[in-house]
Amino acid sequence: MLNFIIKANISKVNFFKFNPTDGYNELNLKNLFKFSKLLQPAVIVIDNIDRIFPKFSPIEDDDIEVKSSSKSKAFQYFLNEIDSISNKDKIFILMTAKGVESINPEIVKPNRIDLQVTIPSPNLIQRIKLTKYFINEIKHNITDELLEILSEKMHGFLPSDILNACRNALLLLEDGKDSILTSRELDSSIQEIKPINLKGILLDVPKVFWKDIGGNKDLIRKIRQNVEWPLKNPESFKKIGITPPNVSNY
Repeated sequence: MLNFIIKANISKVNFFKFNPTDGYNELNLKNLFKFSKLLQPAVIVIDNIDRIFPKFSPIEDDDIEVKSSSKSKAFQYFLNEIDSISNKDKIFILMTAKGVESINPEIVKPNRIDLQVTIPSPNLIQRIKLTKYFINEIKHNITDELLEILSEKMHGFLPSDILNACRNALLLLEDGKDSILTSRELDSSIQEIKPINLKGILLDVPKVFWKDIGGNKDLIRKIRQNVEWPLKNPESFKKIGITPPNVSNY
């Protein structure tokens, strides 16, 4: 997404991108804000701010303590530079993170951040479309039906997780020009991926049918009789003079 924004280069706006791999020392931050102020209007894009300045930085030994001290100075400089930007300045700062809860709370104070936008995990239809897109140029024999089944297994997956699953599936292919990606490789790859955004699992309830539950036939029958039947056919109970069971009593 950030690369797309930078490539757009709307209205001759100057874009400055800052990555964790660039180093979070004070000098790099000085150059970042210095050039953005000189070349206004400017957009400062900071990718993975939670990795640059995380919420917690445990100190375990002297070496880490030195690094933490250096990082602390850079963090304070970063906050000072943000606070120094006035309404007259034509500077827009865009930061991305895995989640607000993982960012240092000093950054997300109301007087520093004007707007927070949360991008939820893709739903089933979106996951199907994303997977189709990622394997579009790959030789495969995965049908739409299999693709839906595989996408159902990717609860809580962000687009980056789905992309990683597709890439890892390719690594499972045997060498050869005629190698074809199958649902087996993609399914194995999905099992190895740990979703970045686990909260998405709570928002996207998987489809589970009675036929998917093995064993416990007597227990399933009793549950259906006491829960499902009264909800689906309450009139049938009333016709024979029986009050439908109250689920809340069980």
